[in-house]
Amino acid sequence: MNKIPTDLIKAINDNDLIVFVGAGLSFNFKNVDNQKLEGWSNLVVNILNDLQSKGHEVNDLMPLIKRYDPIKVLDLIESDSELSKKDIYNFIKKFLILSDKNDYDLHKKLFELSKKIITTNYDTAFEEAVPELRRSKAYKGRNYELTKHKDKDAPLLFKLHGCFEDADSMVLFPSNYKNLYENQDRDAEHSLLVLKNIIINKTILFIGVGMGDFQINNIFKEVKRLQREYNQKHFIITNKTLDSTLDFLTPINISNFDEINSIIDELLSIKKKI
Repeated sequence: MNKIPTDLIKAINDNDLIVFVGAGLSFNFKNVDNQKLEGWSNLVVNILNDLQSKGHEVNDLMPLIKRYDPIKVLDLIESDSELSKKDIYNFIKKFLILSDKNDYDLHKKLFELSKKIITTNYDTAFEEAVPELRRSKAYKGRNYELTKHKDKDAPLLFKLHGCFEDADSMVLFPSNYKNLYENQDRDAEHSLLVLKNIIINKTILFIGVGMGDFQINNIFKEVKRLQREYNQKHFIITNKTLDSTLDFLTPINISNFDEINSIIDELLSIKKKI
């Protein structure tokens, strides 16, 4: 049994906990064609396979999947004007439709733990698990819902990198990342302002997140530099040793993925005692 950090208990008791979910929680989900979503690399492999099936020349890109991060391959895809972005988004819209046979119990528990969820996932696992979140999700084009982050009791699903149901909202290619994290566009500015406000004022628990998005990490580092000893505590459930650059996080260590459920159950038991 893991020892739950005091600051995490306090955040639960004060209703100040925000859950941040990454691709790890969707890894084993299957789509309507019975294919596993797995991680970002698998999505890129399937994008290339689909492009190839439509007659696009991608043989040179296929071997790069094993050698480079997915974002590098996506950069090469984006820079090739011969590859149809419309075909890519149409493929993703089909690939990410989830099977109704998936088990969403963990997602339901997370919503029970915190009514505020942030995710970088494009899929609709939380909307399947908690239908009311369909009316309370925010992403590019729906950022008016972000006003709910100040209301402790209002549900909010903050899809930082967009939703596959609205291709224009997705942060997929390098240019999309630049538009979100380096742009003065009002929508992007609003998203990052809310994210920073949450980092400053709330406690965040990361689950299924590899912390590979340097743009997000840099925001946390910037806040920590400004807040210094007044910086909020943030936590991550992980089976890895944290890199020294992630010193804004306190790890809750696990040996395998199955332990996440028991930790969430323990946190829920704390919440139910309030």
